[in-house]
Amino acid sequence: MNFKLHVRTGVAIALLSALLFPAAVFAQGTTTPRGTNVCARIDEFSLKMTERLANQETMYQTRVADRTTKLLGRRLEREQQLVEHRTKWDTNRDASLAKLDTRAMTDAQKTAVAAFKTAVTNAISLRRTVVDNAVSAFKTGLDQAIASRKSGMDTATATFKSSVTTALEKATSNCASGVTAKILRDTLAADLKAARNKLQGDIKTAEKVSTTLETLRMTRKTAVEKAHADFKVTIEKLKADLKIVFGQATTTPQ
Repeated sequence: MNFKLHVRTGVAIALLSALLFPAAVFAQGTTTPRGTNVCARIDEFSLKMTERLANQETMYQTRVADRTTKLLGRRLEREQQLVEHRTKWDTNRDASLAKLDTRAMTDAQKTAVAAFKTAVTNAISLRRTVVDNAVSAFKTGLDQAIASRKSGMDTATATFKSSVTTALEKATSNCASGVTAKILRDTLAADLKAARNKLQGDIKTAEKVSTTLETLRMTRKTAVEKAHADFKVTIEKLKADLKIVFGQATTTPQ
């Protein structure tokens, strides 16, 4: 789920070329009338920059799609494992509860066992409901956070691309107007730097999802731990009550 690395890496490659270009191409103090070699090189650079940004955008979207697919795959796998574990626990519990029936000799014991089995089943159902709700809330929150970050990243990259395009168009226009190479170079460098700085700020804002994610994890953890603790207290009370009826310790798988 970490989109930061490949976004920054891709953008950095384009930015490096963009920021070095003005200093490397233009000679200070000369004019740049349309049709000169300098203007041609601006056109060439603009074309390459546009292609590079398009390629980085494609790479970004591909990696986002791949990570989303893997995330959903791992989620489905964990959910399937939980279903399998619960099925196994249910089978073991049913076998243990069935043994209590064979131990119940008196009517009081049979009544107590029936009540115990019902209470245990209800307690397990309640615990699972609480746990499932906590997990569901986490998943919903996580999906929303990821969607929010992706939207923020998409907006950031789109804004950056637009700013770079505007800067290049301005450079082309300035060149055609005969602006000196120094002004042309400095203006382009300043515009590209501003675009880069805004991109970095927008990415930081989009990545604040990490704080949201930690909150979601703690909320889920607290809810699940409480569900298990409450279940344990309930079962211990039920076992103690049943023990009084049977006059001996009773164990029940959880």
